[in-house]
Amino acid sequence: MGELVAEKHVRYVLSVEKVSIVLFVVAGLSLLEYPGVKPIDPAYALRVDVVNRIFFSK
Repeated sequence: MGELVAEKHVRYVLSVEKVSIVLFVVAGLSLLEYPGVKPIDPAYALRVDVVNRIFFSK
């Protein structure tokens, strides 16, 4: 039974359409400054703290 749930989850994650929808939803919530959602850098589609760590922590 648990294996079926895992298969469904893998199919969901690998679905490009669904992943892009999730990305756009999270980005939208970030732009609206929704509580609990960290800011997203629109150029890199990554959290701002991750972008800062990659480019400015040298």
